[in-house]
Amino acid sequence: MSTARHLRLGILAAALATGFAITVAAPAANATVSVNNCTFSFGPTRLAADCYDNDNSAWYLRIACEDARGHDHMVNGQLRNGSGISIAQCPVNTTLGNGATIVNL
Repeated sequence: MSTARHLRLGILAAALATGFAITVAAPAANATVSVNNCTFSFGPTRLAADCYDNDNSAWYLRIACEDARGHDHMVNGQLRNGSGISIAQCPVNTTLGNGATIVNL
């Protein structure tokens, strides 16, 4: 899908280069990981979020993976508490679809 494979990008550059809408889903009144504190790297079938968080918030990356019929399948990365890297890998015969979300718990 993307011609800029394996580049480390800031959130704005990643959104513009890939057409992704990277958002944050967070419960109200909880500490959250901000996409402004994340950098992203990606390939045709995976996306990684490397995020800094000094509140030890629980979070993970969720991506949409598109199959040959154009259907999106949601895939979750690893759960993290605080700073860390969450990597979401699309299943075989799919590519990165239309979006990614940092999910705060």
